[in-house]
Amino acid sequence: MRRYPVILAAFITLAAASGSVRGANEPVKKLVTEWNREGLFDSTTTRAELLEMGRSAVDLKHYPLAEIYFQEALLRTPTDVDAMCELAALYKRTNRLEYARGLLLRAGSLSPMRTGIADMRRSVDAALFASLSHTVDSLMTAGHFEEALPRIATLLSIDSNSIPALVAKSKCLAATGQTDAALSSIDLAIARRPDEELHKLRAEIATRVEHDRISDMESSAKRLIQSGDWVRGEAVDVLQAILAQDPSNEWAREEFRRLATPTEGADSLAEAVPPSTAVSRAVHSVMPDVTSFLDRYLLAILAFFAAWALFRSPLSRALARRLHEPSTLAGDVSHISIAAVLRTANDGGMTGVLTVKSGEGRSRVYLEHGEPVHCEALGKKGREALVELLREVEQGTFELVPRKKKVKRTIEDSFQIILTQADPHAASAMGIATARQPKKSRMAELLETGSEK
Repeated sequence: MRRYPVILAAFITLAAASGSVRGANEPVKKLVTEWNREGLFDSTTTRAELLEMGRSAVDLKHYPLAEIYFQEALLRTPTDVDAMCELAALYKRTNRLEYARGLLLRAGSLSPMRTGIADMRRSVDAALFASLSHTVDSLMTAGHFEEALPRIATLLSIDSNSIPALVAKSKCLAATGQTDAALSSIDLAIARRPDEELHKLRAEIATRVEHDRISDMESSAKRLIQSGDWVRGEAVDVLQAILAQDPSNEWAREEFRRLATPTEGADSLAEAVPPSTAVSRAVHSVMPDVTSFLDRYLLAILAFFAAWALFRSPLSRALARRLHEPSTLAGDVSHISIAAVLRTANDGGMTGVLTVKSGEGRSRVYLEHGEPVHCEALGKKGREALVELLREVEQGTFELVPRKKKVKRTIEDSFQIILTQADPHAASAMGIATARQPKKSRMAELLETGSEK
């Protein structure tokens, strides 16, 4: 391993000599590129060799080359604690303390038992804290408070109990308008070290917070005043709140006096208002919070009650039921006969209205539990209309909607009897025998014969 410093020194000398031919001010980056082009390390170079060459470059004070070797080792093995420590030492030497601290934090988490890592981290933290403190002071002096805040956060990550860092954070937050956060920071500093100067600083920040709050209320009052007389009560309330916190506020006092004092026109208008308005004003004076709420949300309340009344009305429920009623049977009479539709309804015990549209007009059959109870078809009503409908209508469309509707019963016979009389062939095809008709007795035949004579 001792050959690497010699080789390293030889190549640096060659690179420097070639650089003197091309110019003495050649960038270091070009030297690094030529170095790697010579193939001093490749995929076969071991981890130990990379670390040794990096240390040799550090000894020769060629830090960019040393960084390349250490970074190559970390690229190959991201958890290489030795490479992290070597690179952190290089960053410390080149005053890149934040990078060094980050590497040491990671190395310490991977190898917490190595005391050398903790010692180096304490040394880096001390140097970084001093450097950042000086940078923060310079930024705050120049008025760059936003830029100082991230550096203060790093200071507090190094030492969370640092009173100067907490005070600087509070000042920067207050300067950037974050007064509530500034109060929290200064309160934390006071809790850790009660001090008269800290209390004085807190009082200054609290005064600024109060000033900002009053400014916000003044802006709200101005918007309300510009909105018109219908929000005069709210404007007066805001002005009262301003005067309660700042009695010396001349603008709030003048505006409150102007709005609270009624004018002559307002007096004459008050005399001319109807009794109902006078009553409402009296209620407003007794219950200002309730009436203020009603004034703001009256339209929304009325809209709610109107919608509630609409959706609770029988008409809306009927319309909704009508819209959501499904059509259980619908089709073309040329494909499905009316007799078959009624047979299906009869088997299912359905209650509803069968509507048939044909060239002869519109016909309706009212069903209860599958049995026809009334029919209006072809200009007729009752049983005769249903028989004619079954016999005559062979073209058109039908729709059976389940709907319970009370009608006067005009059909007493069952569907099977009516179908047998209207179309015996259809009844036979559906399994309804014509013998199902009630057979007349001998006495009935004799009586009919006697009546005919």
